[in-house]
Amino acid sequence: MNEKHTSFKRQLTKSLLIWAITLWIFSTIAATVVFTEEYDELLDLNLETTAQLMLPIAQSESVNLNPSINTPKLFTPDLPWLDKDESFIFHLLDKNGSVLLISALYSEDLFKGLPLKEGLAKQGGYRLFTTHPNSKGSVLQIAIPLAERNQAIIDNLLSLGVSFLLLLPFMLYSIRYLTKKYGGVISSLSNAIGSRNGADLSPIKLDQNFSELVPTVSSVNALLERLRKSLSNERDFSTNVAHELRTPLAISLAQTQRLKASSNDANVIERSTEIEAGLKRLADLTEKLLQLSRSDAGIGLAAEKTEISRVIKLVVDGLSISNKTASRIKLIQPVSQFLSFIDPDALAIILSNLIDNALKHSVGGKEVLIDAAQAGVIKVINDCEAVSSKNLKMVCTRFQRGSGDVAGFGIGLSIVQSLCTQAGADLKITSPCNENGRGFEVTIELPSAEEHV
Repeated sequence: MNEKHTSFKRQLTKSLLIWAITLWIFSTIAATVVFTEEYDELLDLNLETTAQLMLPIAQSESVNLNPSINTPKLFTPDLPWLDKDESFIFHLLDKNGSVLLISALYSEDLFKGLPLKEGLAKQGGYRLFTTHPNSKGSVLQIAIPLAERNQAIIDNLLSLGVSFLLLLPFMLYSIRYLTKKYGGVISSLSNAIGSRNGADLSPIKLDQNFSELVPTVSSVNALLERLRKSLSNERDFSTNVAHELRTPLAISLAQTQRLKASSNDANVIERSTEIEAGLKRLADLTEKLLQLSRSDAGIGLAAEKTEISRVIKLVVDGLSISNKTASRIKLIQPVSQFLSFIDPDALAIILSNLIDNALKHSVGGKEVLIDAAQAGVIKVINDCEAVSSKNLKMVCTRFQRGSGDVAGFGIGLSIVQSLCTQAGADLKITSPCNENGRGFEVTIELPSAEEHV
């Protein structure tokens, strides 16, 4: 089961945006509460001041009014400090509670049940204030609709909401920009670590090395250095052992072949043959170890261009002579010159392994086809039983041998894959490769010299 991974930058952007929106919501609520309290206090003070200023004026207008004889008089004061857009409703009461003056839009029910005690009150959707009785015992009760206050609060909320919506794209862009800028350092570190392999164990360097990442980078670089030294020691050991074994193996093989040729004893000849086969197998293993060591050293690319057709012909001729298999190798030469920066020794190792592998696995000693007619493309094809898709995925795994009784060490195709990767060549393995459901085909597409420029 594949583990689902979450993007760090996406998660950080999402978290910051959620926190920003949440902070805005709480800030808006807090600002609205404070605004409401302050606005109510300001309007209450304005209501009280208006009532206190209107009381003596209304008292002067009510002179000679007798509530037992006269009906309440309509009073519409024209006061300079009074905003004409404000819908004040009031009445003037004498000391007995009788109404002397009333304002426009007056409703008796509005002030019904309101005590003649100085102070503020809410009633019927209005804010009301009762003044302290003056020297004649008269009081003024005044009211203003709460709808105006509520509308002001709503307008304040709307202005905050519109402001946030206008700032939201900028805030989102800022969050994404900063996340990309500073989160990119982590992405760079991740990509740098992910790009390290057996061919590249160089230390990791970051353009912006934050203090939080210094321990991680230092630890990874220390590990890479230890791994590089370990692989280098392993490579040197394999190379030295292989080189040291070549001479004694050659001498032992030569002596065994002389013994076999000079003896007439059937038992000696039989045992000599077995020893010869073992020594040849050991010599082949030594050669493979040397190739593996060179592959691990990263010889895939050369500083100068290589003409491919010459290398192909040299390798085929060499194998035909050494293995006495000229009749089994069919070569289709390139029709034109093709230059690449692949190292000629690396190409020779690739071809020798592929051809050797094809010769070993061809059924009944059938012909092996090397098709290099297409510029930059080399195909090595042999007839054999089709390889299952499961085994096909594993054939390039180091020390992974195929099924069957064919001798081998399981490192030839892994060497080929490693050198192709170093040279920038594409390696494709197909089986079956013909209409009969049989065969094994390896295709190598080499990059041209121009592609490397």
